[in-house]
Amino acid sequence: MAGIFVSYRRSDSAGFAGRLVDDLERQFPGHQLFRDIESIEAGADFVDAIERALRASSVLLVVIGPRWLDVRDADDRRRLDDPRDFVRLEIAAALKLGLRVIPVLVDGAQVPPAGELPPDIQALARRQGHELSDRRWDYDVDQLFSQLARVRGLRRKKANADGNEPGRRKSRWLPRLGLGAAAGVIALALAGVFSEDPPSVAPGVPVRSVLPESPATAAPAAEAATTPAARTVARAQTVASASERVRESEPPRTSPVVHTNLTGLWRTPEGDSLYFRHEHDQLAVVAGDATATQGFVGSGRLQGRQVTLALTHLQSGVPVTMDLRVSPDGTRMSGVGRVAGMTDGERIVLVRQ
Repeated sequence: MAGIFVSYRRSDSAGFAGRLVDDLERQFPGHQLFRDIESIEAGADFVDAIERALRASSVLLVVIGPRWLDVRDADDRRRLDDPRDFVRLEIAAALKLGLRVIPVLVDGAQVPPAGELPPDIQALARRQGHELSDRRWDYDVDQLFSQLARVRGLRRKKANADGNEPGRRKSRWLPRLGLGAAAGVIALALAGVFSEDPPSVAPGVPVRSVLPESPATAAPAAEAATTPAARTVARAQTVASASERVRESEPPRTSPVVHTNLTGLWRTPEGDSLYFRHEHDQLAVVAGDATATQGFVGSGRLQGRQVTLALTHLQSGVPVTMDLRVSPDGTRMSGVGRVAGMTDGERIVLVRQ
């Protein structure tokens, strides 16, 4: 049975590690999770215990916080410099066994440089890290779990027949399109909208670069696409670009701009998520339902406290509009969402995460 080994320092990232393990237990049921090697029974050979656990695992997640490198023992020596240090032993053994080793970066931490690591774990510095941000935890964890699901032997829990996770309320405004799940299309589309690693790139990318500059660049891509998924993505990007140009042609309004940046993760009571990138009065948006099986991409504008969004459903190319109003404290949005061709609107409530 494939296992997942979570390595962390209690004095550095115990809270993040516990939260991650809780999510792992829900999403990878039936797989053994290893953690808290520091609780090995008295008299046991801790080196053997670590190696046995790692041999039963497919991946090592190294949770790294801002103090991970410099945690010290009672004699004020850096623990990582001790050859018997548990964390060092775990990483060295995993590298030796050829496991997939993923640095999981929390609380703003970075992958440590090789020069600051002991020789037997310097290869950790060459591993691509994955950031977990407290503000967009669910999104970041979902991206990490999508990577884990591609590791041989690991299988992620499937959604229910209605496309929702057990215990989740069914999404209201996304399923109105009457479309089935297409997680693979979303993954491809997000790769085309953001970079290969959306969580770390999105906050620093100018809004203008998130969407195509003009239909002249998007249309040929749609014509050249050779697969249905690629054609769907190209069509979605074309519609989103056209929506942005229409909004840019509108005369500016005189209402003052809210002194609140909307960048970050917002969520509906049903668990649907919208990730906003906000610069000046411009918005770029990626949205998805609670199970990440249906998604949207688009743009919008903030004028005063009024938010207008033009989104495109990635699986079908169907346009969706939203007219929302931001609360005075900038923590909540509410309004109406409409699917193209439908006169009735759906009540939308978003809360900042």
